[in-house]
Amino acid sequence: MRDGTVHRCRRIAWNHWEENIIMPKMKTNKQAARRFKITGTGKVMRAKGGKSHLRRKKSKRTRRMFDKMHEVASQDVKRIKRLLPYGLK
Repeated sequence: MRDGTVHRCRRIAWNHWEENIIMPKMKTNKQAARRFKITGTGKVMRAKGGKSHLRRKKSKRTRRMFDKMHEVASQDVKRIKRLLPYGLK
């Protein structure tokens, strides 16, 4: 470490006054990235559940509603945005 290299770690290196310390990257939760999308205005959108099977008995209007994305409840937005630190679209 005394050779001038800077390691990716949470602790500050002995040469902490240098400007080239690399901070650790934040990790995106991949399950959340597949389930949620963030719009350009910052809304968090989700798909409806229950659309994979037993669709024949559901009405045509109900089946159409499964194709749309819906806004996430306001209580859950903060939690989901923490899982998606880079605002995936």
